[in-house]
Amino acid sequence: MVLRQLNVPMKEQGKAQELLSEASRQFPSCPNAKEIVYAAVNNKRSAAHDETLSNYEKIDRIFKAWIRHDFTDYEERIARGTNRTQARTDTWPKVASIIRQWQQRKQEGSSNESKGSLCSHS
Repeated sequence: MVLRQLNVPMKEQGKAQELLSEASRQFPSCPNAKEIVYAAVNNKRSAAHDETLSNYEKIDRIFKAWIRHDFTDYEERIARGTNRTQARTDTWPKVASIIRQWQQRKQEGSSNESKGSLCSHS
């Protein structure tokens, strides 16, 4: 996993806080929501900057893209010549599985190892 910058410019902090709040509602068990949101806010091409989308839609797109790129072999498929649509279709089951895990409410006293284990997938 690539280490990403965990701060945002002052002018983007309001947007980052709004999106982080939405992310915690949609994905309460995500172990690295702040990193994901801040990376998206820092990337001018991300859904975080699409003003035609609601915050809910922005977070949905941001998290699906993050999971697809960081937890599946999506990029390897693209490098081998698979088209984007097919690569997304092929990796969707793993993306959907992680989304379901992150959408579950945190359990009282749950272990950090189970939540952190998602970070070790390639």
